[in-house]
Amino acid sequence: MKIGDLFNGMLVLEVWDFKKYCNVHDELELEYDIEDAWDHWQKAGPLLVVFDPERQTASKVWSK
Repeated sequence: MKIGDLFNGMLVLEVWDFKKYCNVHDELELEYDIEDAWDHWQKAGPLLVVFDPERQTASKVWSK
């Protein structure tokens, strides 16, 4: 998946890797277990920022 692709009819604006995902949690000072986050990432990742044309908004969705 890359920027510009369509995902479920929505335009992919950004593709987060695991490092960015963790960095955002760190910047927001959110507590999380890195191993649990990695397990979830393996099942659901990567995280995508997509543009929903029906709602005219950007949102984050898991790619799997």
